[in-house]
Amino acid sequence: MHYPLRFLGHHGNDVGAVSNQLANELDGLDGGNASGYPYHDGLAFELVALDAQDSFRWVHVLRLFCLHLYLVVQAYFYHSGLDSCHRLMTKSKAGGRVDEMMGLLSRRYHVGAFPGKGKGTAISRQMRDPYRVLISTILSHRTKDENTNRAATNLFEVFPTPESLAGADVHEIESLIKPAGFYRMKAGNIKRVASLLVSEHEGNVPEDLDSLLKLPAVGRKTANCVLVYAFGKPAIPVDTHVHRISNRLGLVRTKNPDQTEESLSNVVPERYWVRLNELFVRFGQDVCRPIAPFCYDCDLAGLCDSYPLDSARGKNAD
Repeated sequence: MHYPLRFLGHHGNDVGAVSNQLANELDGLDGGNASGYPYHDGLAFELVALDAQDSFRWVHVLRLFCLHLYLVVQAYFYHSGLDSCHRLMTKSKAGGRVDEMMGLLSRRYHVGAFPGKGKGTAISRQMRDPYRVLISTILSHRTKDENTNRAATNLFEVFPTPESLAGADVHEIESLIKPAGFYRMKAGNIKRVASLLVSEHEGNVPEDLDSLLKLPAVGRKTANCVLVYAFGKPAIPVDTHVHRISNRLGLVRTKNPDQTEESLSNVVPERYWVRLNELFVRFGQDVCRPIAPFCYDCDLAGLCDSYPLDSARGKNAD
């Protein structure tokens, strides 16, 4: 008997004992129309009985071994937070594609080795001043870029240093940063941050991730923004644009920004980390928008996994 494998697709979430199931299938190879359904991580395969010479029995054993190996590897990546092992892109495999993407975006937005030159994001326009980058990034939480710009400009005209902000009246801070939204919460946060910079860091912004993460209202995105835009250190700040675009392009298959940061660090060569956030943010603002992206006018259309799906919507939105 001949038992080729036929892929059935997703079939529930029963993880099952693969080894025992495979052993049962091997026992049924001697004859009859035996067929079984080994399950693992929602994947189902069927052994279909067809007539063939018994001399090829070793082929069936090899196929079952390959299936077993695939399922084990699939399970490893699944439980590591990755969507599927065959979607994983290593640096060696993705390197050429990433090189082309970054080259196209760098030429489009004229971003060199260090971001923030000329037109850029609100955070990048505070380039190389760690205090301003840190506070601007906190102000940017849950608001548009133009609102962050207005609030940051108002604030730094009155409180240009950590020392001045630490001693400021919180109500005055609120009135200055009102365009950024959530101004009461943000005013308290940035005042506490300024006070800690003065009391624990001699008025300086720390240059390492762990110290930055100890500051109020500073998560991984904010800390990585400071490393990139203030100090030019390699890091990948993942905001909504970076998360969305990375998944649309097919560079990663992730469910949250933390997973995206980890996956991108495995896919994107470190030489691009400093530029990636600025390029993806600007690209996400004017081309790869959340709704009705302009896929027909996209420099990366030929490299994008989602292009055939989104192009019609982009045309209709013009």
